[in-house]
Amino acid sequence: MDDVSTNLRTLSEKIFNNAVKWLEENLEYFDLTIKRKTATDDLQFKSFIELLFMMNMFYPRQLFSIETSDKIVKLEKKVLHNVSFSSYFFKDPTLISGIQEIIHFNNNFDVHDLLSRNELEHFKNMIHAKMDILAQRTPYRLLDATYSMYKANVETNLASRKYYYDLTVLPEKDFNYLYISDSSAYSITHSLFYITDMGREKPKFLDYATINKVLNNMIIFYSCKNNMDIMGECLLCLYFINKKLINKKVALTALKLIDKNQSKAGYIYSPRHIKDNNLSKEEMFFENYHTTMVNLGVAYALK
Repeated sequence: MDDVSTNLRTLSEKIFNNAVKWLEENLEYFDLTIKRKTATDDLQFKSFIELLFMMNMFYPRQLFSIETSDKIVKLEKKVLHNVSFSSYFFKDPTLISGIQEIIHFNNNFDVHDLLSRNELEHFKNMIHAKMDILAQRTPYRLLDATYSMYKANVETNLASRKYYYDLTVLPEKDFNYLYISDSSAYSITHSLFYITDMGREKPKFLDYATINKVLNNMIIFYSCKNNMDIMGECLLCLYFINKKLINKKVALTALKLIDKNQSKAGYIYSPRHIKDNNLSKEEMFFENYHTTMVNLGVAYALK
C-alpha cells in the first residue's frame, strides 16, 4: 500500500471514530419524544430522519458497530411508540418523505408493526389526496420523494426518478459549477444519491466522464470555500458512482481539511458555524449534526 493510501486510511479512521463517539454521546438529541428548547419541531424531525437515512444509505453494509446500531434501533422504536408523525405532515407536507424513510429503515433492520394503523391510514390518505405532489417543489426534492417511495415500496402519484433527474441542473452540458448556488450544488449531489440508489444502480444514461470531472472540480472548489457539507457530499457521490474514480491525492487533501474542521468533541463544523460562539450544547448539536454525519459517511467510505 502506497503512502497516500496509508494516510487516507489512517486519517479516515481517526475522523470516523471521533465522529461516532460524538454521535453516541449525543443520541438523545435525535429523540423526538423530548421537546427541545431551541430546535423547531421540523428541525428535530429532520435530524431524526437523517439518522435513519444514514443507516439506510450504506445498507446492507453496517455503518456502525452492532452496539451502536442497536442503540439507534432502540431509539427509533421508542419514537415510533410515542410520537404521532401525522402532526408533522399536516403542519408541513414537505416532510411526508420521512414516513417512507422510516418504512425503509424498518424493512432493513427488521423493525416490524410499530407504525400504528392510524398513522399508516393518514399516510395513505395523504397520498390519495396527491399531497406527495403538492408538497414538493424543486425537481431534486421531487426526485427525493420519488426515491423514498421507491425504497419503501409505496405507490405514488409522482413520476419516475429519471423524469425528475432530467429536470435538475446536472444533465445540462454547459452549466458552470463556479456560478451555481449552494442549493444547486445540493441538487447535484442529492440527485446522484437518488438516481444511483446510493451506488446500488449504475444507470446507462448518466454521463460518467462529465460527472467525474464536475465532482472532482467541486471538491476542490468547495474545499477552498471551507464548505465541508457540499465537499463531503461530492466525495460520497464519487464513492457511490465508482470508488476507483476518486483521486486519492484530492481525497487526502479533503480529509485533512475535514480533520482540521473536526472539533475536539468529534463533531465537524458546518459552513454556518462560528467557532467559540458560546452556543449551548443543544444549539451546537443542531447546527453541526448534518455536516458531521455527511463526513462520518465520507470517512467510512474512504477507510
